[in-house]
Amino acid sequence: MKNLKFIFLLSFVFILFSSCSSPKNTQNGEDIKNDIKGTWKIYYETCCGRTSKTTYGGNKTLKFNTKKSTYEYSENESVIQKGHYEIKLDQEIGDMIQMDDNFPAIIRMEEGKLFIDRGYMDLKTEVFQR
Repeated sequence: MKNLKFIFLLSFVFILFSSCSSPKNTQNGEDIKNDIKGTWKIYYETCCGRTSKTTYGGNKTLKFNTKKSTYEYSENESVIQKGHYEIKLDQEIGDMIQMDDNFPAIIRMEEGKLFIDRGYMDLKTEVFQR
């Protein structure tokens, strides 16, 4: 009987603490949709996996038109990719951005920088600034 009470108490404490945990990404989809509007210049990018390499600077820009939900990657002032995007909220991970048929990325703002992170799949993480 004491074991049953102990298990019940332990289960109650676990449920209490798990319901009080904060989400991994504090922004919600609507906030980030407004924050990404405009043109961003690459700050650095890291690619890929265990042997990752970080490259700072460059001539890559990313432009978001939030009214039309479109994006445009440019390098040396030439468009290299454009299309539509959608932002979704994942309860476990946080805000995700789906850019056409590319793998979804975690998207977040941190200290005025925009992170587009596919590192969770050992792919590229891009960090942009205004």
